[in-house]
Amino acid sequence: MVEYVKFPSLQSSESKKVTIPETANEFFAEYLKPTPSTTFILQPQKQRNKDFRHEHYNQYYNKVKVDGAGYNFHFEKGRMYLAHGNYIKIEGLSTAPLITKEEAKQAFASYKEIPVTEVTGFMADLLIKEISKISGKDTPYHYRTHWCVDNCKR
Repeated sequence: MVEYVKFPSLQSSESKKVTIPETANEFFAEYLKPTPSTTFILQPQKQRNKDFRHEHYNQYYNKVKVDGAGYNFHFEKGRMYLAHGNYIKIEGLSTAPLITKEEAKQAFASYKEIPVTEVTGFMADLLIKEISKISGKDTPYHYRTHWCVDNCKR
């Protein structure tokens, strides 16, 4: 997987040998070749300098966000000069959660050892998370959907 690409400047002799993507979508198609179920969604950002633009894209698989996956692009005067990130190739993963959001709330209350009625401000987002099992030299990675529970108050 491509984690980091620095494109040559216009003044560099290398710039004529390399095709520099004009957009993030061109980069995704040419360098990452994502599966049909994978999308990248641009996150809103403020541009502070008219000559420099930075874009961040989160990765989604079947409309579920992939935790820790996404790409950043840096442009100077409209020209991409740097791309870096983490693309996780996922295929054949069911994104249907095994428990409901309400069951996740009950599990949270049980973990915190409080009555479920005392859980207020409850928020849960369905995410795809990388789970690893250490076994000898090899570390196999598996991806699972899970509820990410946060902003819970007692």
